Amino acid sequence: MNKITEFLALPSEDKWLFVRLWLRLLWVRIEIAISERYRREISHAIRDNGAAGARHLADVERIIRLLKQAAAHHLVPMSCLVIALTGFRFLRARGIGIDLKLGVRLEQGKFGAHAWLELDGRPVYERPEVSRDFAVMGS
Repeated sequence: MNKITEFLALPSEDKWLFVRLWLRLLWVRIEIAISERYRREISHAIRDNGAAGARHLADVERIIRLLKQAAAHHLVPMSCLVIALTGFRFLRARGIGIDLKLGVRLEQGKFGAHAWLELDGRPVYERPEVSRDFAVMGS
């Protein structure tokens, strides 16, 4: 299925959310490229555990799923950091206590890093073992 067909197959309310998330991804990517402010925000976010409760788990998973789809269909490549930071800001602005996690690892002599979101200590729309695979920064 091509990208346009996938988009057209979404329910109408998801199409609008998809477009908003697609545009927000681009905005965050541009801001990261030009702004020191995001370095400070990321540093603050990884220390701020915003206990959410299981509130709206299905909605959070839907938003993150659409966010990742929007990122995959973007004009420019979107890193996990851009995706996670966009989701973090989008959900926090709606009063949902999502946590931003940044992790690092060394595997076969190669450095790796990953960013993801957690709700109540569990990764959202991510492999469950991600927090075991990476040493989480700020923990």
